[in-house]
Amino acid sequence: MSKTAKPDRVIGIDWSGAVSLPQIFVAEICGPKVTRVTKAKDRSAVERFLLGEPLEPNRNWANEHVPPPADGETVHVGMDFAFGFPASLRLKGDRAWTWDDLANWCREADSADRLEDFINTDRTRSHFRLSGRDPADQLLFRETEDVASASRPRSVFDLHGQGQVGRGSIRGIAMLRVLRDRGVRVWPFDEVGPAGTITVAEVFPTLALTEVGAKTEAPTRIRQIRTWEQSLGLRFEEHARDLTIGSDDALDAVAAAITATKLVSSSRGTLPRAAIDREGWILGVDPQK
Repeated sequence: MSKTAKPDRVIGIDWSGAVSLPQIFVAEICGPKVTRVTKAKDRSAVERFLLGEPLEPNRNWANEHVPPPADGETVHVGMDFAFGFPASLRLKGDRAWTWDDLANWCREADSADRLEDFINTDRTRSHFRLSGRDPADQLLFRETEDVASASRPRSVFDLHGQGQVGRGSIRGIAMLRVLRDRGVRVWPFDEVGPAGTITVAEVFPTLALTEVGAKTEAPTRIRQIRTWEQSLGLRFEEHARDLTIGSDDALDAVAAAITATKLVSSSRGTLPRAAIDREGWILGVDPQK
């Protein structure tokens, strides 16, 4: 196995599964400093960026440039959506399924005119909560979400209401299929790549947020930035700091990048087999907990 290289760039992406006007923020850490914070145009802009194009910003952020990964650069990326589904998913009836099977299913679901219509007629329908009429107490979780305990993310099967993560995860996994086919490493289904490669990992920004208070309020964001500066030795370019104070989504992108710095020392060796084969794992969650 090739030795894991220290990254040249560490990037955090605050993802969105919204059909229209997705709020997708990107933050970058180089060494001990947050150097860039910007808002991407859409999900496709993120995909193109990770495949080698400059990040296309939201039209109101046109002056916030993020260059693409250069040839030979080692890039570690944290993205805040579930990279897998619970192993109990009956994706192929009673037959076992792999992450590749799931990724192909997500590609098909993402290409449908309406995600709800696709799932309503799919054999997996009973797993999902599409409306308030579907029971929430039967939703299934991945092992990594159970281990995260008090900070546990919502179930990927929940597609109903504000804060649901299912849509973003389905659309995100569909993108991961494309990235992986083009040589991007997807941890933990792949080992962290050697020098000159891009590795992406699932992160849960909440785990890096330590301040009490609503992150939608600017004072909370200011306190969180100060805490990172004091506890992690993190520094901010002045402009990046201003943009982070201005948006809770930008704060989440920085939190995602902070978590992604752990990739350089991460191994699949202690993870459950289901995490490597199907479910994925949240970077920074201790499997021995």
